[in-house]
Amino acid sequence: MRCPLVVASLVAGLSLAACGGATTDLFLTSSGDGGVTPGDASAGDDSGVTPQKTTYAPGCPSTIPADGSSCNAGFGLTCEYGADPHCTTMATCASENSNGTFVWFVTTSDASCAGNPPACAATFADVPAGQACPVDDTCTYPEGRCACDSCATSDPNIGTQWKCQTWDTPAGCPEPRPLLGTACGSEGQDCAYGGSCCSDVNVGPDMLCQSGYWVENGDPCECGVEMCGQ
Repeated sequence: MRCPLVVASLVAGLSLAACGGATTDLFLTSSGDGGVTPGDASAGDDSGVTPQKTTYAPGCPSTIPADGSSCNAGFGLTCEYGADPHCTTMATCASENSNGTFVWFVTTSDASCAGNPPACAATFADVPAGQACPVDDTCTYPEGRCACDSCATSDPNIGTQWKCQTWDTPAGCPEPRPLLGTACGSEGQDCAYGGSCCSDVNVGPDMLCQSGYWVENGDPCECGVEMCGQ
């Protein structure tokens, strides 16, 4: 797995999951290309749904760039693609080493978007929240997403438990959730689609309307391991 070089964040609130699962600020940049209005922003998405035309920030390619392909220095940028805002592909331009080389880091949608694994319950309501589960499984449903998360036992050891979160839209924020890198009209609007800072289930990013486009608003936070059954 390639790991981007952690240098500094050029745009407040931009973050990316680094190797090992930690969230860290990166030296982010765009390619410097002009803004695009692609006819189908869902390249690589197999949902079969054709989205409306979407205006992207300058620097966002019209289709998903190849992972590891070069991008030029500029202002911080993450571009998101997909017809379903719960199952998207993200491309972030970041520095991979100390020589100033910038490449696209592409993160594909949650694996359960292609179909829930056998360990998943048939419906969201049937998921046994708080009960032990296999490691690393996630389950996507119309109501929300569930994940098999680590938890602490009284031994003390590390156990696992199902955690679930619904798809939520903060009051006054767009529904469906807009894509990162697309145009917005309410400067400074903060929309916490991802829920609480320490949420263990990935239901989307926290977003900020900045300079006319949606960027990720990932404020750092320290989160401890929950006790199993909580």
